[in-house]
Amino acid sequence: MGIEEQICATLSQVRYEDLPEAAIRGVKSSILDTIGVMLVSSTASEDCIKMNELAQELGGRPESTVIGFGDRLPAPMAALINGALCHPLDYDDVHEGAKNHSTAQTLPAALAMAQRKGKVNGRDLITALAVGGDFSCRIAMAVTAGPTEHGWLGSAVYGSFGAAAAAGKILGFSPAQMSNAIGMAYAQTGGSREMAEGTSLRGVRDGFTSKVGVMSALLAEKGLTGPGRFLEGKAGLYNLYFRGKYNPERLLHEFGKTFEVANVSYKIWPACRLTHTYVDAAISIMKEQKLSYEDVKEVHIDVSQWGKDLSEPAERRLIPKTGVEAGDSMQFTLGLAMVHQTVKIEHFTDTAIKDERVLSSAKKVTHHFKPELRAADMTPGDVTIKTIHGGEFRKRVEFAPGSPQNPLKEGALEEKFLDCLTYAAKPISRQRAQQLIDNIMNLEKQETVESIIP
Repeated sequence: MGIEEQICATLSQVRYEDLPEAAIRGVKSSILDTIGVMLVSSTASEDCIKMNELAQELGGRPESTVIGFGDRLPAPMAALINGALCHPLDYDDVHEGAKNHSTAQTLPAALAMAQRKGKVNGRDLITALAVGGDFSCRIAMAVTAGPTEHGWLGSAVYGSFGAAAAAGKILGFSPAQMSNAIGMAYAQTGGSREMAEGTSLRGVRDGFTSKVGVMSALLAEKGLTGPGRFLEGKAGLYNLYFRGKYNPERLLHEFGKTFEVANVSYKIWPACRLTHTYVDAAISIMKEQKLSYEDVKEVHIDVSQWGKDLSEPAERRLIPKTGVEAGDSMQFTLGLAMVHQTVKIEHFTDTAIKDERVLSSAKKVTHHFKPELRAADMTPGDVTIKTIHGGEFRKRVEFAPGSPQNPLKEGALEEKFLDCLTYAAKPISRQRAQQLIDNIMNLEKQETVESIIP
């Protein structure tokens, strides 16, 4: 039996009863977190608003809800818009080891398919997200090339696999059907890193992978077939996209027994995850030493190749043109940390990214490339701040807030969710918000997924 056959057999066989409690808890937390972030994008992302306008113009059967906007569209189009809503602010959860945003890929696909199918209960949704998210993360974790080495934007490549698996799980696919769905998803997989800078696609990329997952599952349901060697074939994902630089043991170890959805990190700041340890270190120094941004003379950071890529070229990183670019800039996010001693959604609006206090503070940041830091890893935030008064303070943060090693305090995700709801395109009452939180956190008891739709 080939690796793909093993995978599809396992994906088809896993049931809710097979899931560890940590995986169930992780899925529910990720749903709460992601739906909140999607609601923000319904007003904060012009790209998402325009995409929804186009989808409404195209019309079709009202099968699945568009989060935040409230309209219903055909399932593939709902998955497209909902997927697009997940990442424009870079505020959605992430698996640090995989460097992959699996919930943004699987939740839109699974929800759209569940509403199309009808009468899908909470347990089935949890199972679909657990297997789809785990599969997507494992594919990513098996790649041994660094994220800037292989030329692909990882989540845009891995996402269609997880989305197809989640959508297929909702439909109760056999191993053969699962293989066809994933194979067809692979045939539509793209995601060059060229989209990562200065384009709308950087923020809305997960819409395309979610739509691909739904369409591939629907085609497989109709009996269409896809390539069976989608991972290890001569022109499969690992050999064609990553030049054979992968470790199958990372993909298969305890596959179907442990689930990477239990190991995701949740963001307290809307910016690239790599910046978070640095932001945390800088804010800690500023608060502990009671510094104002005006007290800061210089800031020095040690970075890996990945961090270097988020620091160069200086002209783009120091003066970002969009909120997405700002969140991908080491200098800008550290400038925010110095000026505001926090990082919030409102700091990435078109007006806020022109704040001269932040821009001037960003110019004080210099980076030192340390080749011994692995580009494929989330690196510790090593920050030194020198003041105009002659003081010098250093802080090193190993794990960012919200990571499995540095978890958020009790109730933090609920607080984030309630804050996100204030940006929703359609107002949601506090009573309804609390009901949504309760329904999501007790999803295994819900008779239908409709109870968690805002």
